[in-house]
Amino acid sequence: MIILHSHMRSKIAYPKSSGIFPLWVIPTLLLILLVLSPSVSAEVRRPFNTRFEANATGDIFLIGNTSLRADPSDPDAANSQNGVGTRINNNNFNMVNVDVDSDGSTFNSSSADFTIPSGGDVLWAGLYWGADIENATASNPPDINMRNQVLLSIGGGYQTIFSAIPLDEDATGIRYQGYANVTNLIQLQPAGSTRTYTVANIQVLITTLYPQ
Repeated sequence: MIILHSHMRSKIAYPKSSGIFPLWVIPTLLLILLVLSPSVSAEVRRPFNTRFEANATGDIFLIGNTSLRADPSDPDAANSQNGVGTRINNNNFNMVNVDVDSDGSTFNSSSADFTIPSGGDVLWAGLYWGADIENATASNPPDINMRNQVLLSIGGGYQTIFSAIPLDEDATGIRYQGYANVTNLIQLQPAGSTRTYTVANIQVLITTLYPQ
């Protein structure tokens, strides 16, 4: 999530996406309404804390991607993505790691492009990652002890990012989420520039159930 200060009006837009990875531009008001909606309920594992607040004119940008996908070597997977064939449910496919970086040291990686608008200043940026690690004793398990860190590349080499908070897990302990404040890294990118943000080595269990 990137909070940007600029002199532009907030807007909702759905610009081009790369593969199955959409880039969402969401106004602050929509985010507030979603957070405060009384119809949303969930178990609170840890009290919510404020990570950033400011009174400023600008936008909130969300970019992200997936860690797993249906095996591209399966012809039924391509048919399913096009909404045709007899196997069109996620449950019907074995999942494989997405790995876009051609780097032998990473086992999964996915990316998104983001352009800092001209005249914009990044006020805050947070990196979130998470996955399901159920049945971690299965073949090709995730390394549970490494789930507190990922690799981040901003158009160049990787650097290790560690979670700044205790990992959030559900009551069963099989799902987690990490978070790191990466404001200083994003603020180094000049206004008007487009960068490819790649996150790699998210510890996730490869399953036949749901994509992450």
